[in-house]
Amino acid sequence: MGRPECCLWWALLLFLSLEASAEPQFVVVLPAVVESGTAVRFCLSLLQVSEELSVSVSLQKGTENTLLYKETHNDDTNKCSNFQAPVVKIEKIAIFEVEVEGKNFHKQVETRKILIKNHSLKTFIQTDKPLYLPGQTVHFRVVTLDSSLRPALGLYQLIQVTEPQQNRVAQWLDQTSQGGILQLSYELDPQAKEGFYRITVTKGSEQLSHTFQVEKYVLPKFSVDLEAPADVSVALEPLSFRVCAKYLFGQSVPGSVTLDLCRFFELPRYGRRRIDQQETFPLCHKETQQTSSDGCASFSVQTAQFQNDSRMHDEYVLKAVMTEEGTGLQQAVEKRVKLSFEVGKVKFVNPPKRFHPGDQLDLQTCLSVEAGP
Repeated sequence: MGRPECCLWWALLLFLSLEASAEPQFVVVLPAVVESGTAVRFCLSLLQVSEELSVSVSLQKGTENTLLYKETHNDDTNKCSNFQAPVVKIEKIAIFEVEVEGKNFHKQVETRKILIKNHSLKTFIQTDKPLYLPGQTVHFRVVTLDSSLRPALGLYQLIQVTEPQQNRVAQWLDQTSQGGILQLSYELDPQAKEGFYRITVTKGSEQLSHTFQVEKYVLPKFSVDLEAPADVSVALEPLSFRVCAKYLFGQSVPGSVTLDLCRFFELPRYGRRRIDQQETFPLCHKETQQTSSDGCASFSVQTAQFQNDSRMHDEYVLKAVMTEEGTGLQQAVEKRVKLSFEVGKVKFVNPPKRFHPGDQLDLQTCLSVEAGP
């Protein structure tokens, strides 16, 4: 299928003088419909230039007249330039005017109407990270995008930062985005209050905000890995798990590991039956072991203590807490293990790939059963 020859959105306006071919001619091309506040590109071509010509391009919107381009040319020229479409709240008609004049070339003026549409512009706020320490610098940017996800001109009347108690700690007035993105920064006080801070941007009647957190956090010194299967059979006995802790530089972590293995009751919907007080508490197994020289601890848990009750969730919830020896620093990890009620499998051993109706088949089967008590 071929592309359509024209469409309203990208319709081109051509201005072409109709004088004799020996005299200068000019062509200007631009979209017939533009978006409010976006960059618009137009191209100018001058042909058969035999003297110095003055060319000016302007845009008239109501009583406003904005000069977009003014230069003199002595030779044939092909040149493109950009201008910023006016910001409008509702659709507006603007007049695009091209004026060409020379010493012997009588002034010619061509005008065309273009439609400026106000598509919904979206403004976004982004910080360089979500969490900061007191005393760090918060770098953030504000960008306004048009419906084609292109940066649009943004005029922000008020930008402010408020601390957790809603007190204003920084503000900027009448900021304009340069290159489509406005970048600002705010340095936190070394004694800054911990909690959630809010950046609020006011753009016309629109107001939006973004939050970031200030907290005296400490990066983890070690990582904890819980080795457990994704699913197990109810017939499998016992369940084996392994928990390992390593410092970020690779060395094993000395200390103890506490493992909690729980199975929760599934609470019924309201109105079906009364909830037994016992059903609000999960069935759990708790065990603590010291890590070995490799920083790992192995656990073997008998599952008979977890009754197979239809009122219980079909999964085990594991939580391992590693406590570093000497410092008491703790790091936790959680994992869920699905519970399967498949206790075994039966499969045919090397069955024939083809057979005819009425054939007598000698087949062998193999039964595999999950290890049980």
